Amino acid sequence: MEKRQNVTLNCWKLIAALLIMGHHAAQIGQKGDYVFHGAYVYTEFFFMVSGYFFIKSLEEGKTRGIMDYAKKVWLKLFPYTAIVISIYYFMIGLLSGSVKQCLKIWILWPLEIFYLNELHIAFPQLGQLWYVAAMLFVIPFISWLFLKDRELFKIFIWMVPVIWYGYCYTTWGQLGHRGVFIDLIRALSNLLLGGVAYYISNRISDCKCIGRHKWIGTVIGWGAFIITIVLTYKHYWTEYDIYCIFYFLAALIFVQSKSFVDIKYGKLNMLSGLSMSIYVTHIPVGRLVQRFSPSTVTVAQKYILYYFITIICAIVLLISVEYIKGLNIKIS
Repeated sequence: MEKRQNVTLNCWKLIAALLIMGHHAAQIGQKGDYVFHGAYVYTEFFFMVSGYFFIKSLEEGKTRGIMDYAKKVWLKLFPYTAIVISIYYFMIGLLSGSVKQCLKIWILWPLEIFYLNELHIAFPQLGQLWYVAAMLFVIPFISWLFLKDRELFKIFIWMVPVIWYGYCYTTWGQLGHRGVFIDLIRALSNLLLGGVAYYISNRISDCKCIGRHKWIGTVIGWGAFIITIVLTYKHYWTEYDIYCIFYFLAALIFVQSKSFVDIKYGKLNMLSGLSMSIYVTHIPVGRLVQRFSPSTVTVAQKYILYYFITIICAIVLLISVEYIKGLNIKIS
């Protein structure tokens, strides 16, 4: 397949990040069955997108060592998370109310900045980064298996997700709960599903008749993604979680195939970095909005503050990271 940046996929990633913010509205005081409480499932979408490009890199021979791709992911994500974690730890330390409590918080900063807290070694302040921690932990194993035994990998790539989601459905009737082993299995299953999307997408793109019927793939791709929005709007921890996995897979297959009409506006590619910035910053912003909002502020006003301040902070973070990367290029 030709190498290109998919603008539509970048738009979907931004939408997914904004919906995950909806799931985490508990940070601003929301309780019960609130709107988009079930949008935690979009973490699975981010895993699958990462898995698509990970397996693509392996297949194209761009990843030759077990740690190669994990290192690339770490170098890409670390500037975002390191800046936010450091600022947040500094702030909550100062707001803790005592020197002893401040030191107890700050002493955990090294564990948090290298994502170890997110693997449940200690209580994490930015729990949403479990996605990053689990992915970095699992990628070397997948790389090892791919490079070691391709035949076993071809079985492993579809068997693990089927077994895991079958177990989730029959045991809980929903996605698995949080926990160090559950986090790792969720990461493994969804990264592999991203690889499944890569292989199927390539097969679809190889079909000679595909160029005459791109509207079909476009409708299926957009339709599948929009269905997940409808399902997560009101449903929380139900069997619809599992349905969303299927729709994510279908959306990713078609959006990355040649049977899809992409948005023709390259400037929207920056939305990929913006979605990551939003994902990293929204929890601290939500907590600060909840802490410092006057009692007279309504729920709607809290939502506005939550989203507005997060987007502003995310833009500042994105610009800062790009500036830092630019400095590194000049120095080298």
